[in-house]
Amino acid sequence: MSMHLLRRLHCALVKTTVSTNRRKQRRSHKRALSLEPLESRQMFSVAAEGGVGEPTGIALQDGLFPNITYFGTSDTKINSNKPRMNYGSARTFHIDGNPDSAALFKWDVSATPAGTVVTSAAIELHVTNATKQSYELFALQRAWDELSATWQRYSTDSNWSSSGADGAGDHSADVLGRLGPAGKGVHRINLNEAGVAAVQAWINNADQNFGIILQDYAVSDGVDVSTSEAWNAAQRPKLIINLQDAAPPSTLPNKTEVAWQLNELFSDEFNDGALDELKWDTRYRNWTGRNPGIFDPANVSVVNGYLALDVEMPAAGTLPVGKQYTTSTINTTGGDPGSVQRDILYGFLEIRAQGTDAETTSAFWLHKNAPENWNEIDIAELRHTAPRTMPTNLHVIRENGVEVVPGGSLRFPESVSFAEANIPANQNYYNSFHTYGLDWNPQTIDFYLDGVLVRSVANDHWHQPMNINLTNSMQEWNGLPTAAELDAVSPFLIDYIRVYDATPTSNPNPLANLAPVVNVGPNLTAVRNQPLAISGVASDDGKLAGSALLAVRWNKLSGPGTVTFGDDEAASTTAQFSVVGNYLLRMTVSDGELYGFDELNVTVN
Repeated sequence: MSMHLLRRLHCALVKTTVSTNRRKQRRSHKRALSLEPLESRQMFSVAAEGGVGEPTGIALQDGLFPNITYFGTSDTKINSNKPRMNYGSARTFHIDGNPDSAALFKWDVSATPAGTVVTSAAIELHVTNATKQSYELFALQRAWDELSATWQRYSTDSNWSSSGADGAGDHSADVLGRLGPAGKGVHRINLNEAGVAAVQAWINNADQNFGIILQDYAVSDGVDVSTSEAWNAAQRPKLIINLQDAAPPSTLPNKTEVAWQLNELFSDEFNDGALDELKWDTRYRNWTGRNPGIFDPANVSVVNGYLALDVEMPAAGTLPVGKQYTTSTINTTGGDPGSVQRDILYGFLEIRAQGTDAETTSAFWLHKNAPENWNEIDIAELRHTAPRTMPTNLHVIRENGVEVVPGGSLRFPESVSFAEANIPANQNYYNSFHTYGLDWNPQTIDFYLDGVLVRSVANDHWHQPMNINLTNSMQEWNGLPTAAELDAVSPFLIDYIRVYDATPTSNPNPLANLAPVVNVGPNLTAVRNQPLAISGVASDDGKLAGSALLAVRWNKLSGPGTVTFGDDEAASTTAQFSVVGNYLLRMTVSDGELYGFDELNVTVN
C-alpha cells in the first residue's frame, strides 16, 4: 500500500492502530502530501466512527483533515490600532494587550451528526512568536464574518456590543482554555469542561457555531500564531474532537416470529488487519470488470478496521486495451485460484459503509448466473450523480432456462431518497457512514436504509442461491473520474458486513402464524456422479396454509462442483455431485408467509 493511500485512509478513519495486508502492494504514482508525523496528530473522518460506545475522534484542519478537500476554517484578527481593518486574509495573527488585539477562529463541524457525544476537545495553534503570558479562549456569541469583521464590527452592518468583541453578548464569560506561556512551534490547548460543552453545542446546532476568540487585553507580551492562510498546511489552526457514538438503534427487522442468527460464513468485521482470503475472493472467474475498469486485487486492503475498496487511474498504456482504471471487489464467487463459490439463500444482509466521493459506483449486490436461472439483486449502487439516494434494483435475466428479455433483463429499479430514512440534509453517502440492508425471504424482498424499511417488493422470482459482491467500479454513463479526483478522495470504506439467518422462535401470540420447522438429518457421504438419497422433514402449525401446502426447495449453498437434484421441490429426493469435495445443501420450507430451513453437509468421494 502506498503511503499516499495510507494517509488518505488515516484522514478518513479511526478504529484501531493502522494494520494493513502487507502482501498487497499499491502503486506509487499518487501525489505525496506534506503531513505531520503520524504519532503527533489525529486523523479521522468527520462522521463519528466506532462501535457502540467506542471513543473515536475527528481532526479539522484546512487542506489536511479530515481530508485534503476540507477548507472549513474561518479566522481573522481584530486590532484596536486599526479599528476598521479586516485581517481575514493574513497568514499570521498577533494577539496582545498592548495595543489590544485578538484572534477569532471557527471550524465547520456540520458534517458530524447532531447528538454525537463529545468526550474531550483540543485546539492546536502554531506559534511563530513566543510569549511568557497566557491568553484565554472564550466562546463567541455573534455571527461574525471572516472577511468583514473588525475591531468595531462583527459583520458589514453590525457592531460588537463593545469594541474588541468585549461587551455583553459578544462572548461567553467562561474561559474555555488557555494558550501560553508558549515557545515557538505547535501548541495544544486542551479545552476544559466549558470548552467541551461549547464544542458539543456547535455539533448539536451548527447554526449557533460562532467559534472562539483568543484574547487578554490586560497583558502586554504578545504572541503570534499561524492562520488558515499559512502556506504550510500543517501549521494551520486545528480543532481536535474526541467523540463517543450514541448507541444506534437495531437495524435488524423487527420480526417477533423469527430470531436472527449471525451467519459467520458470510459476516466480517474487518478487524483482523488483513483480508480473510478463505472467506473472500478479489477476482471473478469470467469477468475482468466493467469497462473502462479492470479489477485489481492490489486495490483491496484492510486498514484501521475497515475494508477499503479503491479505484486508481494508472499511467496511460499500462492496462489492457479498453481499460483506463483499476477497480476493486470482494465476493464469494470462487474467482481466486483454488477458491470455491459460496452462495446464500434468504436472510438479512447489511453493510455499514461510506462511498467514494467521485464518479465511481460503490455497490453491494447479489448475483448468480446458473443454467436454469440468472438473477441479480442490487441492494445499493451508490453513485456520485445522486449523493442522497440509495439506488436499488432487481434483475431477472434467465428463468427456467429461458431468457426473459432476449439480450437484456427484466428490471425493477427504484432509487430511495435519504429523506425517507430521515437522514439529515447535510449527510450523503460519501461524507458519512450509513447502513444498507436487505431482508430477503420467500415472500418479499425488503430494502433498509439506516434501519428504516424504504422499499418492499413481492418475491416472485428470486428463489435461488446467489453470491455476495462488494465492488467499487464505474458505470461510464454516470461519468468518469480524473486521476486528480481519485487522489483526493477516500476509497469505498466498509465497516462491516453482517449476514443473518432467520430461525423460528417461540410464539408469543398463540393465534399468530409460525414458520415451519425443518430437519434434514445428519451429515452424509456420497460418491461422485452417483445419486445420493436425501430427505428432510418439515412440521408446521397449520395456522396459514397447512402442512399439505408447504412449499419445499433444495439448493446448493457451497461446494466445488455442480449439484443435480432429482426434484428440487420434493422433501425426499436425490442429489448427484460432479466433483469430489465438501458440499453444503439447504432445504427451505415456506408456508406462504414465513419460512424455515435446515442445512446438510455432504462429503463426496
